[in-house]
Amino acid sequence: MRWISCVLKLALTCALLFAAPWPMASAASADIGVIFLHGKEATPRAKIYTSLLEHLQSAGFRVKAPLMAWSRDRIYDADVDASMAEIEREVTSLRNEGAQRVVLVGHSMGVNAAIRYAATHAIDGIVTLAPGHSPEFLVKQLSWDVARARKMVEQGKGAEKAEFRDINVGHDFTVNTTAAIYLSWLDPEGSAVMPRNAALVKTPLPVLMVVGSRDPVTRSQDYIFGKFPPHSKSRFVTLDVDHKEVPDAAVDVVINWIGAL
Repeated sequence: MRWISCVLKLALTCALLFAAPWPMASAASADIGVIFLHGKEATPRAKIYTSLLEHLQSAGFRVKAPLMAWSRDRIYDADVDASMAEIEREVTSLRNEGAQRVVLVGHSMGVNAAIRYAATHAIDGIVTLAPGHSPEFLVKQLSWDVARARKMVEQGKGAEKAEFRDINVGHDFTVNTTAAIYLSWLDPEGSAVMPRNAALVKTPLPVLMVVGSRDPVTRSQDYIFGKFPPHSKSRFVTLDVDHKEVPDAAVDVVINWIGAL
């Protein structure tokens, strides 16, 4: 009987050594697709996303990380609606590959796009990390540029390019784009206002929102998260990090939450 006891102890030791690092992620498989939407002026290759993307793939999800219109390589070459069409193509691609459920994971301005998509398209869940790009607040500093873009559109010059200012978490920079595209992203009454889009989501949707307590653009829980219709799996999490640190700090939270959907 002693040898049986030894075998059992060895089996238990092996089970502990090779256990999955995220217990809730054990149910995760290729039937869940994830589309990662990066932040403004960033790309999916940015170091702040390396850990998150690697762990999403290691967890068994089908992962896509497209280069979006607000990346430093494209900014801004497409408006809000065209960007939603780009995301829709990624969603369709994942479903064609076998994904039964598709989740959008966004950081900063990627959150803005994810929420707009959820307001206008069917999706199975969204993960919102450090929501950013709020035209209703940015307009206080960009009022002249927004007004100029609006006037150009009204004069039938919306397709003409010009230099416009933008702000990314305190960083002031210039973009060269058309007046219509600029206005689509910066109009405080337009399509890129997160609380308004959250309120447009009528069917209860699982939402994970992770914010940093040291993030200068963090808003209250009620401002965006509270506008979504209630869902039993929705969660609001605050971590003691800044804006750029949220994706890395939230890895375990994100993996567990998606795996438990």
